Amino acid sequence: MKRTYLLTATLAILALAALTLVLPPAAAAEASTLDGYAACAFRAPLVRASVEHFSSKRQYRKVRTADGEEKVSVLEGTRLMLNDAGGTPFVNLKFERSLPGQIDADRTAILAQMRYLANTPRVPVPLEQSEHAGIERIAIVHSGVDDDRVLSIVTLIDRVHELVVTAYFLNAAPGQRSFASMPEFLALRDGALADLDACLRAPR
Repeated sequence: MKRTYLLTATLAILALAALTLVLPPAAAAEASTLDGYAACAFRAPLVRASVEHFSSKRQYRKVRTADGEEKVSVLEGTRLMLNDAGGTPFVNLKFERSLPGQIDADRTAILAQMRYLANTPRVPVPLEQSEHAGIERIAIVHSGVDDDRVLSIVTLIDRVHELVVTAYFLNAAPGQRSFASMPEFLALRDGALADLDACLRAPR
């Protein structure tokens, strides 16, 4: 139970940190090379709730791994929140541009973080890895709809554009969420990922 609680707390902290990163007010008004990603279109029932651009003063963020904390470089980023039709948050998306020449090191740190998260619970969850047309996908997903506040984390790594995209798929109380089972959740998640994939591959 302690290890299960640790994963729950860890995933909740990750999602909360992604939601609550405090940034200079002027950053949102500045032009960003990530503006095109902020305009990504997603199918119903998902609706755009908020968009926030940010730059990192420290130019990195920390991730937890089995060997301790590692750093992931961040030149700039965009956070896009998607709600379901009822207004309940479903996807917390972060688009982050790595510092020049750092994408491979960032990928190594992120992979170590995802392996750590996959092996933290009492019953480890599979770590899914795949690559298509130059974009790598690293994902974890819980087996039960009531397992956690964050049911799935998916990271997409685009080496060509030195881009890291992290999608936190959020859970909610049964009376608020738009899915009642894992198959329904996965259908919503996979639809969002298909739209995200198409957006990443669009000419820029």
